[in-house]
Amino acid sequence: MLENAGAQRGVILLDDNGALNVMAEIDDHFNVTMLKNLHVSKFKKLPHTAINYVLHTKDALVLDNAEAEGRFTNDDYIKENECRSIICLPIQSQAKLTGILYLENNIAEGAFTQERTQVLNLMASQAAISIENAKLYNNTTQLNQTLKTEINEKIKVQDELRENERRLELANQTLEHRVEERTAELTQTLENLQRTQAQLIHAEKMASLGQLTAGIAHEIKNPLNFINNFSALSQELMSELLESNDEEEKKELAIDITENLKKIVAHGKRADTIVSSMLLHSRTGNNEKQLTDINMLVKESINFSYHSIRAQTKMFECNMNVNLDETLPMINVKVEEINRVILNLCNNAMQAMHERKQKETEYLPELTITTKHVNNNVSIKVKDNGAGIKAEVRDKIFEPFFTTKPAGQGTGLGLSLSYEIIKDHNGTIHLESTPGNGCEFEILIPIA
Repeated sequence: MLENAGAQRGVILLDDNGALNVMAEIDDHFNVTMLKNLHVSKFKKLPHTAINYVLHTKDALVLDNAEAEGRFTNDDYIKENECRSIICLPIQSQAKLTGILYLENNIAEGAFTQERTQVLNLMASQAAISIENAKLYNNTTQLNQTLKTEINEKIKVQDELRENERRLELANQTLEHRVEERTAELTQTLENLQRTQAQLIHAEKMASLGQLTAGIAHEIKNPLNFINNFSALSQELMSELLESNDEEEKKELAIDITENLKKIVAHGKRADTIVSSMLLHSRTGNNEKQLTDINMLVKESINFSYHSIRAQTKMFECNMNVNLDETLPMINVKVEEINRVILNLCNNAMQAMHERKQKETEYLPELTITTKHVNNNVSIKVKDNGAGIKAEVRDKIFEPFFTTKPAGQGTGLGLSLSYEIIKDHNGTIHLESTPGNGCEFEILIPIA
């Protein structure tokens, strides 16, 4: 390129997310020095006034005698090196500056003739296409790796949920066995155990999320296979493009690569649609609204949540403060969905207090549940005195797959699903928390 252009020295600068970096320097012996993303401001062997001109105007700059005429004669580099012929070309793709090509000849004046400038402009255009294709390929590879990571995380969630389902089934079998042994002795105990059994059966419906995750893994396999195949094909085509000297063949290869990238994006969106659809349909049971006693739902959720954590940690004790507004009217809600939300909040509170109890022997867990009529809304508050949630993670608490629990102990789906359920009821869910003083969640559901 230096020989054909009549240059002694050249520098290639590329845009990296808004920062102009020096990528390579070529001397008159055709030696190439790679500079590994050195910012242009730190590279002294350039006329920075000329570079800034091209950077801001995106126009080509040709100087026949830079040290003696023109607006750049006072540039430090030009004065110190007695620069003569200089050409500075913008590398653009779709009107966006992707780099700058700088060439100089300090022996001859007017070295960069109109014919040479035209050839260099053509080379700059080809370079812009190659740079853009390389960026697209790199982005595609990163997207593929991200999708693989997400699938591995979802498979991990599936395994954890299956283990939880197995534990719930084992606990149910144990409770049934105890009921059979004590039927003849304690009628009241039998009624309590039957109530607990009914709650466990309801909890098994919640374990359908394990089936959902299995469905995601199965359904998402096809678009991922397409993504892998088109990525591999694009890699082969890119290699051919880089090796080809035929301009027509390069254009055809570039078109093929672009079409493959479009297919990769389409199948990526397909995978995203599958995940969203499966999560949306993960709710089971009757999806119709019906008049419901919110206080009764709260009582059931508290009982089941307490018995669930006791089944795992028999030494756990908790002081319950249940303040229910008996004047609350019946409201139209989807019973199983609202029950799932209240149960999730109670379970989270119980687990948070249990974790704090393990660290602080003198600590006394206390859970407060309150229902109230507030401005034509039913208010449900769940407050614990656990460790609380740090301010820096509060804004993420309702995001899917975000959890504050240790690895392997939480799916990160409970609160995000709860948020969507309450939103579907035209309501709101809000968190107040102070580290060291626990959390308080408030749900507001319109009465009419």
